[in-house]
Amino acid sequence: MTKGDAVVPLGVGKNMLQAIRHWVRAFNLVDESGAQTEEGTLIGSRTAPGFDHLLESTDSLWMLHLNLIQSEYASIYSIFFKEFFKRKSSGLFTEDEFIRFLNSLLIQADVKVPSEKTLKNDFKVLLDLYCPKTSKGQEDALTNLLTDLHLLVRTDHKSNGEVVYELNHSAHQSISTRLFAAMMFTPFKTSLTASFDAAYDRVGLALGMTREEFLERLDTVCTEYPEHFVFKEDAGLRVIQCSEYQSKESFCFQLESMESC
Repeated sequence: MTKGDAVVPLGVGKNMLQAIRHWVRAFNLVDESGAQTEEGTLIGSRTAPGFDHLLESTDSLWMLHLNLIQSEYASIYSIFFKEFFKRKSSGLFTEDEFIRFLNSLLIQADVKVPSEKTLKNDFKVLLDLYCPKTSKGQEDALTNLLTDLHLLVRTDHKSNGEVVYELNHSAHQSISTRLFAAMMFTPFKTSLTASFDAAYDRVGLALGMTREEFLERLDTVCTEYPEHFVFKEDAGLRVIQCSEYQSKESFCFQLESMESC
């Protein structure tokens, strides 16, 4: 993917090659040198258990979604799912509302604010990636990779003439318990103890979940994988303990191997 002559084996033009290179980096499937990452092996290795290079599993799409947010290579996705909705009381939003929030956030961070046209174009790409278009055309359906997650929904309402969209808090229900458990290792990379709030900020917000929904799924994970996770609540303090940190890739590979025996 880093070689200029890749247009030949891939059969695409230079602009499309640059787009492919951008997205495999944004999804953290390859590193800066073009080498496959651990995240990439779970989807793209022909020898790995759970190989899904055609992205036929919804879990694979959720993996890409979480990678996109946590890699922060394309920072607008992390800002949108984690920062923007962390400050909102509902899942309803408009384009103008998010653009104003993004402007304010960049100014507070003392970062040069791009033109409004650039911000709107970036937001349009985000919407196209997640939100099904009203068009029934087959081409539209094929170009929007993460629409099957149903994370963003176009409503029939308008606010000041703008379309109102909604974050679908129940979309996470399509994540298997195994993958959700694998995702739960994320907060424990540096410490085997994490507060509920920290875990929610790292994982729950990224998956479009409310705190109550995150707690319910966490309880399920602790019940099914008690050897890995323990949830404790004492005197108002909610803490999650992890027995041993594993990457989500190694955890999924391990379970795949056990199930095939």
